[in-house]
Amino acid sequence: MALAGFHRDALHGREARLASIGAEIGRVRECAGAPHSVAEAALALVRRHIYDLEGLSAGAIAAASLWLAAYREHGMLIRLANAAGAAVEGVKNAARRMRA
Repeated sequence: MALAGFHRDALHGREARLASIGAEIGRVRECAGAPHSVAEAALALVRRHIYDLEGLSAGAIAAASLWLAAYREHGMLIRLANAAGAAVEGVKNAARRMRA
């Protein structure tokens, strides 16, 4: 019984984290001028790697997933990091975790 409650709470936490990151992806995409299709691909990438991204900020995750979805365009990395308020190295670290 206790395990079922723990699983339900953990799932709810995961869904809340995904919603938070999804909102950040939308905000960062708009600020950086990335296409909408890139945001959809970025969110799919985050869903696949949500457990690998523990401890990272939503901004760094959003910028990294958008950067990877935009085929690692270098100028886009800097724009995304600035829009997310994250350091370029933080974005690269999050991208490394998603590629692993």
